[in-house]
Amino acid sequence: MKTIRTLIWKELLDLSRDKGTLFSTLLLPLIAFPIMGIVIGYVFQVQPITLAIIDQDNSEWSKWLIEYFKAVIGVHGVPAKHMCVGAFLGRPVIIYLNYTDIRSAEVDPKIDLIVIIPKNFSKLVPEVNVKIPVYYEVKTTSRADIAVSILWSAVSNFERHITEARLKILAPSAKIKDIENLRNPVEIKFYRLLRPSGAVAKPEEKNIYLTMMVLIIALFMTISPPIAFISDSVAGERERKTLECLLVTPTSRSQILVSKLFSSIILSFLSSGASTIGAYIMYMLMLSGLSGGSITLPISIEIIGVFSLTVFLTVFVTVSMALLISCLSDSIRSAQSKSITISMIGSLVMFIGLYGDIDRLPQLIRILLYFIPYTHSLQILNQYMKFDIYHAVPHILCLIAFIMVFLGISVKVFNSERVFFGSKVEGTVIKSRKRIFKFTK
Repeated sequence: MKTIRTLIWKELLDLSRDKGTLFSTLLLPLIAFPIMGIVIGYVFQVQPITLAIIDQDNSEWSKWLIEYFKAVIGVHGVPAKHMCVGAFLGRPVIIYLNYTDIRSAEVDPKIDLIVIIPKNFSKLVPEVNVKIPVYYEVKTTSRADIAVSILWSAVSNFERHITEARLKILAPSAKIKDIENLRNPVEIKFYRLLRPSGAVAKPEEKNIYLTMMVLIIALFMTISPPIAFISDSVAGERERKTLECLLVTPTSRSQILVSKLFSSIILSFLSSGASTIGAYIMYMLMLSGLSGGSITLPISIEIIGVFSLTVFLTVFVTVSMALLISCLSDSIRSAQSKSITISMIGSLVMFIGLYGDIDRLPQLIRILLYFIPYTHSLQILNQYMKFDIYHAVPHILCLIAFIMVFLGISVKVFNSERVFFGSKVEGTVIKSRKRIFKFTK
């Protein structure tokens, strides 16, 4: 045991000498991710959605429509002059009211949507059998879709106002006692909040899906650090010609392999913790910037515990795969280039988790994905969030099985002559045998 502790300390010292790698994996996430959150939130704040409303009718009813636009973006009691500022879905919105003709708004590059209230707008309000037109022009900007949503929200609310006016006209002849019951015959009431499994959720779990997104992104960030650390463990020592010196010591190869494995896991786990904290802060700052206020995501000791277990197993399986690649590679560059495949596969699975639900995929695709270890990492979080930790146990066992398989192959390779030559071992052995055959002959 003392020998293994000494070897682990030796491996940690070797890895700690690479200051650039340590900074990029341990400290950079704590600095870069919060900065990204601030920048994203700031970009949304300085790029508001802009609408221009051109009132050609200039009547009481057209002014009512403008007031509904103000209500949608959270502005009340502002005179219909110049402009008003508000927010919609966390995005800042500016409505300009000072344009007198359509062309001046069309040529203004800062305008995303132009709303035109035509003449005779108010005259059509009492006409029960006539629809009242409201025209709009939209520009091809990244904010146009949200601007159109603001338009539809304002007009939908304004329609209720017109409906009430028309019902008042029809009420005496139709003998309607309560216009409200006719206008809104269905009342929607909130009953309770449920988890995807059907279990009753706590009020603070309303934004649990945002927590899931943060955890998936942080989980994806746990893949790269182990590759960087373990690529140097065997291929690096072989390239520096220090592996032979280490193997001729009285220490067994199994102890050397265990030390390399656990030293990489320790540093990778620390790096994953830094990435998780950085990703959480980034989302806090980004969402706060979008909404203009403070937003917190539901986090508990239980969620942290499940996520820590998932990270540990994900790091372990990544280290196991990268260790095998490092044993079979001729140089650090070769090991890292081959390990890019691991990152690509991991990113594929993580993006599926961000934008879809693995449980809802066709069975054949789901079975194929289960041959990828990272699918089980994702499913541990997914099943825990949907049900409980017990539904995640099969995926935990699958990850452990993957780890045992990759470690078993790595041990076999490390204990063979391949560890000296990497992928060139077959050619080297054949040449050596030919030389021995010629010499003995």
